[in-house]
Amino acid sequence: MENSLKQRIVGAVVLIGLAVIFLPAILKEKTESQPFQSEIPPKPIELVEHRISEEDTQKNREVIGKLDQIAAENRKKRVTDATIGSADEPEPTQNNRSTNQGIDQASSLSNEPVEAQNKSAQVQTDVAQVPAETIGKNFKDAAWVVKVASFSNLDNAKKLVKKLKDAGHKAYRRDGKTAQGRAIYRIYVGPYIEKSAAAAQLATISSLSQSKAMLIAYDPIKH
Repeated sequence: MENSLKQRIVGAVVLIGLAVIFLPAILKEKTESQPFQSEIPPKPIELVEHRISEEDTQKNREVIGKLDQIAAENRKKRVTDATIGSADEPEPTQNNRSTNQGIDQASSLSNEPVEAQNKSAQVQTDVAQVPAETIGKNFKDAAWVVKVASFSNLDNAKKLVKKLKDAGHKAYRRDGKTAQGRAIYRIYVGPYIEKSAAAAQLATISSLSQSKAMLIAYDPIKH
């Protein structure tokens, strides 16, 4: 009986000792694992009030007043110019009125219905207004164009046009056919108003196209 009591007392002492040793370490781990949360509220946003000074306000008023004054002067000037322009127009005199009346009478007499003559005259006018296939010598002297090269392959023609344009030249392509009916693509640069300006580009264009460019008179129908 006494031995059993002693064993119980010894066991209780051992358990108390173990609790004293390990309990502080367990409590410390729990305390360190919990995240720290701040209870301090965020700083409030401060609103800064900007006020325009009286000096700046006065300057703005002066500028607005000057602008209004300039606008009023411009409106007044336009009205004055319009009044002067209408006053400068001459009134028709008595001689002018009589002359105009005579012209109107002559026109009314000459405009008698002659349908056949009017139709034939209209047909002749339409035929005369059809543009010719070539242009006169006087017009040819007004412009010049550089004939670069001719290709039977469309892709090669497009590549050369792009190459010349990238170099800053006003290059373009004209499509046509040979006497045998085959497609041909001619490359030109221009037109130039002055012959000297076109001639100055011959060397550069020949170097880019690797062919001998020629200076010819510009024909808007052919070229």
